[in-house]
Amino acid sequence: MKHSRLFLWSGILALTLSWMVAGCGLVQCDVVEGQVSCTMTDPGAPVISNGQPSGALAAGTSSVVLSVETDEAATCKYSSVAGQSYAQMTTFLGHITSLPSGQVQHASDALATIDGQSYQFYVRCQDLLQNVNTTDFPISFRVLSPADTTAPAVAPAA
Repeated sequence: MKHSRLFLWSGILALTLSWMVAGCGLVQCDVVEGQVSCTMTDPGAPVISNGQPSGALAAGTSSVVLSVETDEAATCKYSSVAGQSYAQMTTFLGHITSLPSGQVQHASDALATIDGQSYQFYVRCQDLLQNVNTTDFPISFRVLSPADTTAPAVAPAA
């Protein structure tokens, strides 16, 4: 429970309870003289963060797992094409884990990579109330080329 308040006015007991419900938002209930009234505030589309992998990966990295975190329960998809709507995306980040921080992690199956290549993927998510991200969350990385270990060729002196 996020917070609660208890008031006593001239012998009338009033209680307010507020808590976050994953995927639903903030719920607040007021109890006054035995009457309960509740409201729910929808937080909007999921906030996406912590896209992985990123930057330069070591040569020889043959596969990666894409992952993001959201601030609420959601279903996430990704595409290699920028600007696709959530509905147009066809590949899910289907491995979902609740984190101790309250965030939700979404991860892909392993994706094959090739040395010397750059990769760009775009993620969008939809929460339980059908709120959808309208902009891409980019994940970009590259796999470095292996170091050149070929000895230099020496031309004979003329």
